Amino acid sequence: LLKNIFNEIMKKIDDKGISVSHIDHNQYQEKYYFNRNEECVVVVFYYNKSGKVTKWLVDQNKSNSDDLIETLKSIL
Repeated sequence: LLKNIFNEIMKKIDDKGISVSHIDHNQYQEKYYFNRNEECVVVVFYYNKSGKVTKWLVDQNKSNSDDLIETLKSIL
């Protein structure tokens, strides 16, 4: 299930110059660290027991780029 979430995200960012540097795995949430050059945005994806993403939120305290946030919002 988590691999499906990962694959979907990677397909969406593949040609945008964005990478995932780290993923924290927690119960019913995955925290992705997205990077583009020196920019970093942390997004928490919440999912249900069947593995469907129910919502996602930007962790503003760990993110340093409004531009990358807007790019991710437009593609995720």
